[in-house]
Amino acid sequence: MSKYDIAIIGSGPAGYVAAIKASQLNKKVVLIEEKQLGGVCLNEGCIPTKSLVTSSNFFYKLKKAEEFGINLKNISFDYSKIKNRKDNIVNVLRKNLYSLLLSNKIEILKGRALFLTPKKLKVEDRVIEAEKIIIASGSRPRPFSNLLFDEKLILNSSSILDMETLPKSIAIIGGGYIGLEFASIFNSLEVDVTIIEKESSILPFLDSSISKNLKETLEKRDVKIYAEAQIKEIKIDNKVSITLEDKKVISDKILIATGRVSNIERMNLEGIGIDIKNNIVVSETMQTNIENIYAIGDVTGKYLLAHVAFAQAEVAIDNAFGKKSVMNYEVIPSVIFTNPEIASVGLTSKEAYNKGLDIKETRFPFKALGKSYTDSELEGFVIIISEKKSDKILGGHIIGYEASTMISEIALAIKNGLTLKDIIKTIYAHPTYPEILKEASMLAMDLPLHFFKR
Repeated sequence: MSKYDIAIIGSGPAGYVAAIKASQLNKKVVLIEEKQLGGVCLNEGCIPTKSLVTSSNFFYKLKKAEEFGINLKNISFDYSKIKNRKDNIVNVLRKNLYSLLLSNKIEILKGRALFLTPKKLKVEDRVIEAEKIIIASGSRPRPFSNLLFDEKLILNSSSILDMETLPKSIAIIGGGYIGLEFASIFNSLEVDVTIIEKESSILPFLDSSISKNLKETLEKRDVKIYAEAQIKEIKIDNKVSITLEDKKVISDKILIATGRVSNIERMNLEGIGIDIKNNIVVSETMQTNIENIYAIGDVTGKYLLAHVAFAQAEVAIDNAFGKKSVMNYEVIPSVIFTNPEIASVGLTSKEAYNKGLDIKETRFPFKALGKSYTDSELEGFVIIISEKKSDKILGGHIIGYEASTMISEIALAIKNGLTLKDIIKTIYAHPTYPEILKEASMLAMDLPLHFFKR
């Protein structure tokens, strides 16, 4: 029987980072993966979807070529080549990850892990023992009602990536970040898109003005959005027929984007006494109720984000090998790769008011930036939430071009207790998009340079 210092179940962002961190401590590490190296993020999530985002955004931009003085006629796309590009990127990164793990002397074991005891695992026909075990088994798309994903007409966020051709129309059940990203992708590729959301708005967890702005933008691009919609019936024939309270939606395919569920089955977790409440219950140290077992990533149900999984992995390894560390979720940036992009970190104004904080909410539009005009990217705005008395930055929310690249700067400011004055004193390159953060900070101090005084 092989013995290890640590065994890690799952090779997604949580698992492979934990493996590398443990290896850097000179521990004997085994990484167990049932499917493909890299988990959902690399194979069915972050990376392949962003490849589609890039291709679709590029095509969308090309259709505006005349604005830039460029004559392009009869432009078109080949979706099979878009898909091939996506698949090639995934394959390259998967091979790179494999090489990275081997270079860190990490043993990779293929198969499903089954707990025999808190320290023993059965993987296919092998039994291994580890002093510490980390569960990083990830999540999968949540099913909807009694619909079964048939990978033909009824798709989820994984199977939709395998489509060889685009449908003429698609209905998306769920107006969260997964549904909205695919809505943007397909709309940019000239698919007729309908979004059906049971809540009062799409992206209901965001600042309401940002959700509203995205809704208006998508509707201008002919995306149909039905909020507060109750689905009465779904019929599947050659097409999909969705009956709502007051209308019927007919589409070629349906994407179910109603969230994700943790992969906690078939590992005998209950058999060894792991505490489970839909997800694996963990402390702030990422430890389960069993001393030598930790859980990280989607399986904990905290934040289903790869960068949170990275952080949880470091915390778990620290604690597993004697260094006290706790997970802090106060400053977690999130990005939605719609067109335009959305990014958020820290408190919204509503959350700040609920905490009893006296705040300023400052909004600055992209159309006041010179760079936005040169790039013809005038949509959107940034919101800075700051404390009135101290001018400390408490939150930042962006809808607009390159929002994803700017949000980490706001996260850094919040994490380090920076104030509006700290941002104002920083010299920003011109003309650039990050200038919007300085301009918003100046406006918050009633010292605007390129905008009217409030």
